[in-house]
Amino acid sequence: MRAFGKLTAAVLVAGTAGWVGLTAGEKGITVASLMGMARMQLAVLMGNDAAAMPGVDAPQAEPIGPVIYWRHPDGLPEWSSSLRQTADGRVFLPVLASEDLSLGPAPEPSTEMAMVETGERTILYYRNPMGLPDTSPVPKQDSMGMDYIAVYDGEDNDDGSVTVSPGKLQRSGVRTAEAVLAPLAATWRAPGIVELDERRISVISLRADAFIETVANVTTGSMIREGAPLVTLYSPEIAAALAQFLTDVRSDGRLGEGARQRLENLGVPGEVIDRIATEGQTTVSIPIMAPRSGVVLERMAVEGMMSEAGETLFRIADTSTVWVIAEVPEAALMEIVVGAEVRVSFRGLTDGPIPGRIDTIYPEVDMMTRTC
Repeated sequence: MRAFGKLTAAVLVAGTAGWVGLTAGEKGITVASLMGMARMQLAVLMGNDAAAMPGVDAPQAEPIGPVIYWRHPDGLPEWSSSLRQTADGRVFLPVLASEDLSLGPAPEPSTEMAMVETGERTILYYRNPMGLPDTSPVPKQDSMGMDYIAVYDGEDNDDGSVTVSPGKLQRSGVRTAEAVLAPLAATWRAPGIVELDERRISVISLRADAFIETVANVTTGSMIREGAPLVTLYSPEIAAALAQFLTDVRSDGRLGEGARQRLENLGVPGEVIDRIATEGQTTVSIPIMAPRSGVVLERMAVEGMMSEAGETLFRIADTSTVWVIAEVPEAALMEIVVGAEVRVSFRGLTDGPIPGRIDTIYPEVDMMTRTC
């Protein structure tokens, strides 16, 4: 065929395809009918017999799958997600999944489609098209007119469970245990700080003016035992009371009771008073002993200083029992009571948690952290 003839044939084919497409859009003609009409038009234009033209019709498979949307019966560009009618009362036509036009690459046939075609699957129930937790044993529509979607045997694996990968489980520290019948107990974890028990702190001070002669070899942080000497001092007032006590003991034992009481009121240790009464000799230097075992929190005594009555020389705390001030959430107040057992863990200790008991619950809640 000459070049002019080929060009003329191409123009005729393009014109025929345009005319056929326009006619199909207006009258809703199927793809198979379009192919037949195109073949006849080409035969007329080219002067050939339509029957001699090569056939292009292919067997059309029955549409399958759920309803995707609804289209205008006349092929107009109008679609709907639910069943509706045209202005003149005609019903929109359903478009099934196999009829939906896709401009991308054809998807691979799924197992579901193959099973539907062979008729091997069984419909279990119908689910809500919007994903709501509503099912039906028979076909139905929702309030918007959308058809419920069939759920086939083998698809019913959406039980609402959440699956977490083993890696995330390990990073999150998730632990599993065998289910057993046991009392239900709640465990609360709370941060805390260690503080001294205020009831186990002692202050060493004098009840009369005195001069400090010697101070024990201790400093802040030193451990000390109960009864260990802390300082020796000289007090004119205490020395006068000791002399009066010794005189009363020598003259009349009954008078010595009053003098002894005065010495005790001045803070003279009882063993010092007994030794003077036994030996019959007074002393100038009076020792002051530690009232309890513990750690020295504060040392204010210095050799040679004069201490006035009431002035603090030492502060000692017994650390055998301490407080742990824990910030417990407000929601736990209904479950914790005074006397309940607790376990305290310290980062610096590797011996395991230390047992304890709840001693006090403060009657206040922090407004910012909502803890008590």
